[in-house]
Amino acid sequence: MRFTDLRPNSVFLVAYDSKPVGIYKWRANEKYTENEARAYEANLLLGLTVVPPTMVFAGPLGKGSFQEYVLNHGGSDDTRSAAGQEIGAFDYIMAHADRTSDNALARVHPFGKIAATDNELIMQERVPFENGNIIISGFVADNLNRPLDAALVDTLERVDPREFSRNLQSMGYSRDGADWSAERLAEIQCEKMITGAAWGGRPIIRPGERPTYLPVQGEFYD
Repeated sequence: MRFTDLRPNSVFLVAYDSKPVGIYKWRANEKYTENEARAYEANLLLGLTVVPPTMVFAGPLGKGSFQEYVLNHGGSDDTRSAAGQEIGAFDYIMAHADRTSDNALARVHPFGKIAATDNELIMQERVPFENGNIIISGFVADNLNRPLDAALVDTLERVDPREFSRNLQSMGYSRDGADWSAERLAEIQCEKMITGAAWGGRPIIRPGERPTYLPVQGEFYD
């Protein structure tokens, strides 16, 4: 294997026999490494295939994340396509705080699909409104209050929100954070769209734009 430093922020392209096979990323904050791997697990629990296979990996700099290399055409801003709606649903349920077109990659295979990379900033703990929970994702903002693709809704409706919360807790997330994520899943199941209600009126931002504030919904209960 050969590790090639891509940027001065500890991100390496990993090649085997000169063929790219993955991206190794080291972060001083191990929470970010864990989030990268857990994002892949959560994506599977939701029945989605938007996050490339990702695992915790001991690389040249120590414990980091290793994500399957995605052959791509570059970043995608195709937020309203069926593939873009999948990214939006994932980002909303997982409370993604750093989705840009640069980490939503237009796949070469299968054509039309988008890969959600750079998933360090997910699963925010719920804090008082004024302290600043925020979703940053044009894929969420551009799908607010618009019916989602029927196949996507059908996939998400097969997931039991309570079981989803329990699985998130087993990964190491707090009960409150896991339940909040499950509330957002339940919202999509009920409304067939992202309304933002389960996000509690907190801002949803397109990168580089001002916040959109949303209505408040009741709590998620056992």
